[in-house]
Amino acid sequence: MASRIDQMLHRFRTREVRDLAWACFSPPLLLTAELPGAVPGLGNCALTLSGERREWLQALDLQPAPLHSFLAREPGSRLGLYFERLWQFFLQQDPRVELLAHNLPVRSGGRTIGEFDCLYHCRERNCDVHLELAVKYYLGYRGAATGQCWLGPNSSDRLDLKVRRLVAHQARLSEQPAGRRALESLGIKPQVREIEVKGCLFRPLHSDMAGPQGF
Repeated sequence: MASRIDQMLHRFRTREVRDLAWACFSPPLLLTAELPGAVPGLGNCALTLSGERREWLQALDLQPAPLHSFLAREPGSRLGLYFERLWQFFLQQDPRVELLAHNLPVRSGGRTIGEFDCLYHCRERNCDVHLELAVKYYLGYRGAATGQCWLGPNSSDRLDLKVRRLVAHQARLSEQPAGRRALESLGIKPQVREIEVKGCLFRPLHSDMAGPQGF
């Protein structure tokens, strides 16, 4: 799959279409089901690069105006927000899914305790899906292959902390009373939970440092 994606990216002329293809269809940074603390049934996004989606990307590369217009509605320079916007466009355009909501806040006691990144209905599986998204880059700085040894641009952004929040908090928002109320207000009942993280782990030069569990 990685080689197929790489070949496609080299052929696309439009940067935003290359970004879209990479964001939605490149291999994930982590295998969700293998992460520490992952609950049964939690996995990566099941929407793969089918022939139909490949043709859609090719057509979009020739006429990218819809994607440009969509991105221009909420311009910004933050990588994470741009990554989410690319996913939102895909989920709105794909005929096999229906985007039900995105960035849905969950509030309790007058404060926001989280948000659902994406909620969509999968027509192939006939179910509502809660999808959490992230794009992350980490640098390993010790010999041990634990999440504590991988840092992001900010030293407080550690891989183990991000994984813990994704698995224990964000993916389980629907279990909290406030999360259930937010979903019920829209008539959404997620039967599937997914986490999709893209990015890269950078290792020190001449190091064979292994990635932590799930990577």
